[in-house]
Amino acid sequence: MLHIAIQIKEVVSSNLNSMVAGATNPVKMLGLFQRQVQDYVVSLQGDLNRARRRQEQLAQQVQKLEQTAAEWTGKAQTAMDYKREDLARAALLAREQTTAEAEAAAAGSRAAAIEAGEIAEALAQLQVKLAETDARIAKERARASEQRPARTVAATRGERVLDRVEAFERRVDFAVEAKVKSTPANVDAEIEQLRRDAKIGEELAAMKAAAKAAAPRKSAAKKAPR
Repeated sequence: MLHIAIQIKEVVSSNLNSMVAGATNPVKMLGLFQRQVQDYVVSLQGDLNRARRRQEQLAQQVQKLEQTAAEWTGKAQTAMDYKREDLARAALLAREQTTAEAEAAAAGSRAAAIEAGEIAEALAQLQVKLAETDARIAKERARASEQRPARTVAATRGERVLDRVEAFERRVDFAVEAKVKSTPANVDAEIEQLRRDAKIGEELAAMKAAAKAAAPRKSAAKKAPR
């Protein structure tokens, strides 16, 4: 309990300003601290309930023991009435033992009451810290929302038209880029096409050369006498 009390004291005395000063995400940092406080609240609430139950149980036990001690006194008197001093002595001894038990139970009940009071006080402090943390989280969220850059909106109809044209051009450029983007299969196909084009070009050149060579022979044949 002492260790928990020290931790709770540290939590209650935590400075939220210092906590979020160097944090990259103050809301997240405060959220983690908030859950820690909530865990302490749940834990202490269970301790408080147990302390109060123990106090009530011990208080009831004190009443029963005090009643039993009074009964032993009556039994001792009865034994003396019958001249049984030995029984009277035993009854009085039993009464003293019961009285001692009643006193111990009473001391335990008082201790449980003190513990319950301390826990209740710590719970109240944690609830205050929790409310403070909730308010700070809301403040930090509002601040983050204000610092977020506002979305730019075209102020005039002409600007809106230009925005749509630019957006369309970007989509067209992206589509064209996607179409012409080279892939291994596309590269191989293009190289094969170049080879075919080169082969056809060579064949055409050969045909042209053959045609030129054949043309003088035809002209000479026409000029020869019959």
